[in-house]
Amino acid sequence: MGDDHHVGHVHQSEHDSLIKDCGFDRFETSALEISRRLFSSFADPLSHGWMHAFERAEEIFPPPFGSTITLALVRCIRILRTSRTTRFSFINADCRSCSRWVTQEERHFISILRAARHSRRSEAVTFATMVCEGQEPGQLVDGFERMCVIIGEGPLR
Repeated sequence: MGDDHHVGHVHQSEHDSLIKDCGFDRFETSALEISRRLFSSFADPLSHGWMHAFERAEEIFPPPFGSTITLALVRCIRILRTSRTTRFSFINADCRSCSRWVTQEERHFISILRAARHSRRSEAVTFATMVCEGQEPGQLVDGFERMCVIIGEGPLR
């Protein structure tokens, strides 16, 4: 679906923040990079962004976690895509001019992960509600909480 209206690469705008100013830790920054490669794959399937996501995750995370974390992110992104009616704006991980920035939507997406890692479900639901455009946020929060179980953080519900 090259004309996918649910995800789309954008260049840095006045609403974006520098990644370094978001307070993301190394795991969250890595999850953002992997997510961007997955977003690229949905926006432009011929980019094979999903392969680059899995390859990069295997470089970043110790085996066998790279592929497992990437698959968990794929599930979260699938939930995100089905909940939205407008395009999710992301910055391409390979765009040298803007990859140090984060869109507001990306920031909220990673904030769900951060809240889930610290067992702050109500905060995760708030960010998920924004990312899901007011649609049911529970499935997305559950997806991130499952990822936390994989990495040994967050609640075991």
